[in-house]
Amino acid sequence: MYFEIESGKRKTGQEVPFKYKFTIRFGDFLNFLKKEIIGYVDNKNTSSPRLEIENSETTNVVNYTLNTVSLDPRICIFTPLIGDIEINEKIIFDSSGLFINTSKYDQYPGFKDMKQFAVKSNVNGILYGQLMNIYLKFQFISVCIKSIHDKDKFL
Repeated sequence: MYFEIESGKRKTGQEVPFKYKFTIRFGDFLNFLKKEIIGYVDNKNTSSPRLEIENSETTNVVNYTLNTVSLDPRICIFTPLIGDIEINEKIIFDSSGLFINTSKYDQYPGFKDMKQFAVKSNVNGILYGQLMNIYLKFQFISVCIKSIHDKDKFL
């Protein structure tokens, strides 16, 4: 299920335009670039990448705030953390009425197979996002690549 941005009306998955249906995990996309596009240098018995790209899920983290979701699912999607917001033991935001229940990702097509983006630390409860677990839409990647060509069609 997704929301139509302009009207806010709920739509079913079958109504999502075809060009927005396909995603790739950011970490997998960087792996593809490193292996298939940038390539390796062969030195007799060893090979090394021409360009090293850091794409570890655990070391590439970003700030995350509770209840943050993708504002434009035509660009990217990720698994959020949804919960109540409390200040001085008073709930100022009650998440029980939201239609997303992150404890049951399997009820939303596609979410059950996604790697977790938003994480709550077991040590100190800090929230963070694992950048490599954002799912980029192929349409968005295509538009970005087309926009960086020079006049002679070179990247």
